[in-house]
Amino acid sequence: MNVNETLVNELNECAQKRDFECAFKLVRDNRVELAKSIAPEGIKELLKKTTQDRLLLSFLDGADFGAAPLDKTLVFLEKLLSFQVGTLVLNDTWGLGTVKRLDYFYRKITVDFKMKRGHQFSYDAAVDMLEVPSENHVLVMRHADPAAFEAMLKDKPADFVKAVLKSYGDMPVTKLETICVNNGFVKSVNWKKFWETVRVELRKDQLVEIPVKRTDPIRLKASVENYGDVWLTAFSHETDPKL
Repeated sequence: MNVNETLVNELNECAQKRDFECAFKLVRDNRVELAKSIAPEGIKELLKKTTQDRLLLSFLDGADFGAAPLDKTLVFLEKLLSFQVGTLVLNDTWGLGTVKRLDYFYRKITVDFKMKRGHQFSYDAAVDMLEVPSENHVLVMRHADPAAFEAMLKDKPADFVKAVLKSYGDMPVTKLETICVNNGFVKSVNWKKFWETVRVELRKDQLVEIPVKRTDPIRLKASVENYGDVWLTAFSHETDPKL
């Protein structure tokens, strides 16, 4: 029995046991090999045999096996699976929200945002427009412990800015201002004074690189640069720059 036949048999065993997690992990980890033996629709049907949960079945139908490469379909499905009632999600327009309802019949996901309650997303739109943030995201930190968040913003504004950079990535000060103002972290009228104060502190931080130009991104380094033996070894392999 070859590898492909073994995987197909294992997938069928998961289906017989009604074990969706087993089947999905098997498909995800062996998608290249399985795709050689089973058509995408066949993989979906085997996954559907593992459950009678109507929501899960609607997720599988919503993933639309066969319409896209299997890799993309599985990423789509895994993201749908991450949306459970109570899950915190992020949207570029409305910020942080909470999943309030999952409707398997109409294939809709209802999210409550602070400024937009009860907004419904189709499965496709939810996958495209929502992200599940990490617990260290600034918006999640504010949601989980508003008092501690306000204390950091007031007493350690440089740490706050670093948290924003960790959450959203390196960015120019203009984008940093937009994020801070739009999310109510800093009032627009207070931004100039806030940034002048924080910039002085950040310049002392070896993990932060402040650019000369406002249009260039502020960079947050993973670690302090070490100009010891490792750096010298790497530098020794560099060639003279071409003029």
